[in-house]
Amino acid sequence: MLFAALCCAGLIAFGIEAGTDVILRERGAAQAALQAKDILVRAEARLHRSAAALADLVAGGVKTCRQGDIEAMRRAVYATTPLKEVALVDAQGAVLCSHHGFGSDHRGMTAEQAIAGTSLTMSMVRFGDGQEPALRLRVAVGQHYLTVLVPAEVFETDDVAAPAQGLGIRLMLAGVPTVLRPLGEPVDSDDVQVATGSGQFPVSVEIVRTIEGLRANAAGPILYSRAGGLFISTLIFALALSTTRRRQDPVDDLRAAIDAGEMVPYYQPVMDISSGRLIGCEVLVRWRRPDGEVVPPSSFIPLAETSGLIFELTNRLMRTARDEVAAVYATRPSLKLGFNAHADHFLNDRIVADVEQVFGGSPIRLSQIMLEVTERAPLADLNEARRTIAALQALGVKVAIDDVGTGHGGLNYLLKLGVDTIKIDKMFIDAIGTERYSNAIIETLVELSRTMKIDVIAEGVETFDQVEYLRSHGVHMAQGHVFAPALPGGAFLDLCEAMCRDAAVPVATHGHSREPMPRYISARNRQFS
Repeated sequence: MLFAALCCAGLIAFGIEAGTDVILRERGAAQAALQAKDILVRAEARLHRSAAALADLVAGGVKTCRQGDIEAMRRAVYATTPLKEVALVDAQGAVLCSHHGFGSDHRGMTAEQAIAGTSLTMSMVRFGDGQEPALRLRVAVGQHYLTVLVPAEVFETDDVAAPAQGLGIRLMLAGVPTVLRPLGEPVDSDDVQVATGSGQFPVSVEIVRTIEGLRANAAGPILYSRAGGLFISTLIFALALSTTRRRQDPVDDLRAAIDAGEMVPYYQPVMDISSGRLIGCEVLVRWRRPDGEVVPPSSFIPLAETSGLIFELTNRLMRTARDEVAAVYATRPSLKLGFNAHADHFLNDRIVADVEQVFGGSPIRLSQIMLEVTERAPLADLNEARRTIAALQALGVKVAIDDVGTGHGGLNYLLKLGVDTIKIDKMFIDAIGTERYSNAIIETLVELSRTMKIDVIAEGVETFDQVEYLRSHGVHMAQGHVFAPALPGGAFLDLCEAMCRDAAVPVATHGHSREPMPRYISARNRQFS
């Protein structure tokens, strides 16, 4: 009997281990597929911008190494964020000249691949002293070729959630891989390997999640499942299988999470770096599961966008944030509340009605609301988008272009949409002091915004050196971890109370003076409940 009991316990333990691995692999595969799709969407956007820049150069007659053509190459690099180099090469690939005025070696890694529907070809090369990998777009101009280089590293995004270990990312062209994030160990048959190819360019993205990495990231739940005993282990296994079956349709899973109120707002503070005052926040979304796990947006936002659930998700997020911060914002009318909007929000006036319905009768004024037009997907109809933006502005709502220079729109959006604010992407902020072209782009954007009388906000600010640079170059608003990460509601409200006492509706002070505010405050050095 004892032997039989031990055998039974052993079989159950083996079943729990095997079942846990199945669940981890299925969940890892779903996350990897979403991550690969997100990277590919951004890659396609940046390659479209690069191809458009190359077409503009050809249309402008650039095909020699004369000074005027080199100046045109330089302008293309400054105006098109992904570009690292524009060059004229001969039939053997030797660089004749570039926007630098001189050539850098291009070492071909693949043969030229045709891009369907265009006269362009694409290859993967290494260039420069460091032999950096890059995608090269090429078009014939006379007896030579005009090329643009897009470094492979720009295709990995900061918001790809990196587990503790066991994540590898590769960009592939013609079967030749470029490592964006090294795995550090060989791929095993038990590991999760997902590849997603572009329908527009001959590139694909491959994500690898090792089973050991998946286990390490779920060490806590695995430990509890092993220690739960016969009854608890069996129950956990049954629930896990039930969860797996339920999540076979991720759209239904996401819709249920929205209906259940599992999508919660987090608030990224925006600071006035000239005065050190809090001026508002950008509202970000997190998926807080019933077990307490917080899922980052990169794991579900692409699915929300492609499934059409982004409209319901955005509306629910605005309502939740409204109810959470209304009392504080009502007495501080200068604080702004920003939300991200997808390109499809601007196909009609639905977003106008949603904003008016959510905030029209609330203590939060419409003039405190800002909508950010993201460049994750292109605006299908710029004229309709402009009408929608004008209708929002007529209500008093501010509109911003997010991630300027990294997606589809760039300066075209800035010129045609009539927005109130631009947000400088973290890519440029990270390169301050290390990449002189990034400095030039920031200064150009600041000067352009000054001329057009629109505001500028810097995103992803992480050091005080960056704060000082931005402030000295005329940027007065910024957000990033140097001030505070995205905060849950309670912590953000504490921050508002701590920093905005003198911004509230005036009350009697009985002669007491206030302490002067510091020039800027790092919220990492504060404790919030």
